[in-house]
Amino acid sequence: MTPQVLLAVVLSVAIVSAVAGGVFSVTAVHAQINNELAPGGHGSLALSVLSDDNLTRVDSNEQSDTALLLEPSLAYLLLFGKHSAALKYQGRYASYRDFSNEDYRDHNLGVDTNLDLTERVSVNAGAGAERSHDARGASGSRTTISNEPDKWKESKIFAEMVYGRRSSSGQIALSANVAKREYTNNNLEVRDRDTNSLSATFFYNLTAKTSWLIEVRRGDIDNVSAAPINADSKESRYLLGAR
Repeated sequence: MTPQVLLAVVLSVAIVSAVAGGVFSVTAVHAQINNELAPGGHGSLALSVLSDDNLTRVDSNEQSDTALLLEPSLAYLLLFGKHSAALKYQGRYASYRDFSNEDYRDHNLGVDTNLDLTERVSVNAGAGAERSHDARGASGSRTTISNEPDKWKESKIFAEMVYGRRSSSGQIALSANVAKREYTNNNLEVRDRDTNSLSATFFYNLTAKTSWLIEVRRGDIDNVSAAPINADSKESRYLLGAR
């Protein structure tokens, strides 16, 4: 089938403000993909102007700057029988006017597969690779100011099996995720970590669009480099909610 690119460009001007850090952005051009994705290629593009009055999140001698932010998103969807596969890319490219050391080029590449195996069983699995950074002042980032934001790369795989359909009274979903993150600058090897998680979710479907859910999630975080303080952890979460 000939790839069909659906690109809907919406010209808008919007101001989004955030009290923390005094950040606001003005969205000049926003491009979005049609919600009903057809097989083939799809793309979107967002262009924003960002302004920050405390770029490095310090208590004194604040520095302000503006940046141009470009966010492309690309996807290619394949359908084969009742199954589907998608190759996806998302980027975030920021270029600051005065402090070029704060520039970043974030990339997120992934592949997803959806397998409709039987009348009751479906499987979603995939893998991804990401290069990104920690925002200034983010939890776990260094307290001393470095010349550039902390950057990292991460690889991940995931799989989920769902028993039951939305038309059924109940569904059970079992999922597993494995991620490996490595920091690539500012001598932050001590923050490298492997994360493994398992979850089980039961859905009680009230209607075709509304469900109650109970979820149990277990995570294991292993810091792979020797550190002065053992930061390994095991986390358990129990959730009750609706979708």
